Amino acid sequence: MSIKRQKQEYGFTLIEALITLLVFSVGLLGIAALQLSAMRGAANAYDNTRAVALSYDIIDRMRANPDALLSGEYDDVDTTAAPTAPDCTAGCAANELAKLNISEWAAAVAQLPSGQGQIKGDNGSFVVTVLWDDAHTGATGTDCNPTSSSSLTCFRLEVDI
Repeated sequence: MSIKRQKQEYGFTLIEALITLLVFSVGLLGIAALQLSAMRGAANAYDNTRAVALSYDIIDRMRANPDALLSGEYDDVDTTAAPTAPDCTAGCAANELAKLNISEWAAAVAQLPSGQGQIKGDNGSFVVTVLWDDAHTGATGTDCNPTSSSSLTCFRLEVDI
């Protein structure tokens, strides 16, 4: 009886290791892409939450200043042309407090990416709109068109005060 020697193959484990490394690398790239997508989603959700909070903030400020509300100080506001904040350290009249509120609100809205704010009022009905560049694409359109890449993202709050 004769014993045959098996021929040894060289390099087979090296190919297996390279294929394993390739599959592992693709998996890590997938995990990195998923993490990046999750971070973008969290940032978008944060900006949306801030826009909602800012809308309610100015509504609360308006309710706390009924004299300025009735005199129309909040009827037509655009934060791109916000008033300068008056010095209210010694107290403010209602119209000065309204200017202070608008100025502080405009500064807070400006913290959003390309953030802008608008208030339109008529006979106690108000529409507060907060606009921002949610996709960080340099959008500037204020028409609030969700299908247009050139439009800012908008949150609108309609209230009767």
